[in-house]
Amino acid sequence: MAFSSYNSRISLPASGSAGFIPGDITNISFSGFSATEIDVTALTSTGKTYVLGTRDPGTVTITTMCNTGTANLPPVPASGGGTYTYNVYFGGATTTGLKFIFSAYIVSTTMDAAVDAAVGVTYTLQITGAV
Repeated sequence: MAFSSYNSRISLPASGSAGFIPGDITNISFSGFSATEIDVTALTSTGKTYVLGTRDPGTVTITTMCNTGTANLPPVPASGGGTYTYNVYFGGATTTGLKFIFSAYIVSTTMDAAVDAAVGVTYTLQITGAV
């Protein structure tokens, strides 16, 4: 059974930390999980043979509308910026339902402004470790 994305949210590191994402979130998108494929085909094999290698947890893209009531400017990626723990709850779930808990660091921040549109900021986070 499908469920609504209404009230989906992300818990963020404390305001003022480099991992904090200010603004009103309008979209959360996961790039997907993947694993490398290692070719282990021997010269005597009659078909290709593979084993799975290291898993890649991918990235998360978070889109926000700038909130003028927030004193924080969008964080800019920096060398040695550290990783932070994020909790994403889909459909308002807090203790049950679909949720992802992961560590990540911000790898890019972009801003956009257009006529008759809210100023938006898009953050890309690289997930590191297990999800």
